[in-house]
Amino acid sequence: MNLKSAKVNKYLKSINIWLRQSNLCHSKPDRCFVYKNRHLPLCARCTGIILGGLIYLISSKLFFFILPINPTYLNYKLCFVLAIPMVIDGGLQYLGYKQSTNNRRFATGFLFGIGSVIFCLNITEWFFLQLNA
Repeated sequence: MNLKSAKVNKYLKSINIWLRQSNLCHSKPDRCFVYKNRHLPLCARCTGIILGGLIYLISSKLFFFILPINPTYLNYKLCFVLAIPMVIDGGLQYLGYKQSTNNRRFATGFLFGIGSVIFCLNITEWFFLQLNA
């Protein structure tokens, strides 16, 4: 093991400890993805939320740059529509009607992540428009 990979492993270990000790995610082992016999520090739903938000931010900067529309000014209804699957899945699981799977948690979290980033970008744009008015 070279020095660079040792530093990367130390860095990743510190992130793992921070994520587990912060109250960002419950990190229950049965709800986390497994990679090389190790549980990831975030549950499947939180992983989906983070990846959905990041992928939307990156793709909105790449793809909407070409299109003549403003990517942040998407309808607020779309934000809520993207949140509905996660609310239904989490609600059914909470009420005990249906046990969710990690793949379903990831998919609903991914959609919610996209919707929450769209919502935050809309709020930010509205705020800056109010400052300039």
